[in-house]
Amino acid sequence: MDLFELKNFNVAFSPIALNLKPFKALWSRDKNKNKTRANAELAFVYFMTDYKSDFYDIIDEDERKEEIIKYLTLPDGWKPDSKVVDACDFYRERSETVLTRLLRNIIIGVDNIGRTFREIDVNALDDKGKPLYNLNNLVTAAKGISPLIASLREAELEIKKEKSLDLKNNKGTRSKKTFEDGI
Repeated sequence: MDLFELKNFNVAFSPIALNLKPFKALWSRDKNKNKTRANAELAFVYFMTDYKSDFYDIIDEDERKEEIIKYLTLPDGWKPDSKVVDACDFYRERSETVLTRLLRNIIIGVDNIGRTFREIDVNALDDKGKPLYNLNNLVTAAKGISPLIASLREAELEIKKEKSLDLKNNKGTRSKKTFEDGI
């Protein structure tokens, strides 16, 4: 499901999205003529759940939510209510593929590796006064990060290919065959 995209630094959504109950609920409850709150809430759904979002790399969902809220034009003290949460859940469920789920898990794994490296104290000693960590093992592990990053980039490219193929297949790009019009 590709209902949201970034255009001119704004989140644009397909008008088709408003035919879906979770998104229509956000749109309908905003009685403002400009629909500024509805637009901001739909942008929140995109930034919170879409793998193309600039906030997608923030692993902790609460932290991601706070970062997004900070930058959107929402009323002070705004928190996602049940309708916004339903829209996020719906969009995540309908747009997630095996590849995007795998990418998310890889990102979480890489983040955990980075956190482990940050927390290692190379000067730490065990109770016998010997180094707790073998520096050679750490160097070997660090050398393995480059192929890991390359694999992550490759996975991202595969997902983009998958999404672009889905768009082509769903947007009527099929060519007519010779004499199909009866000429």
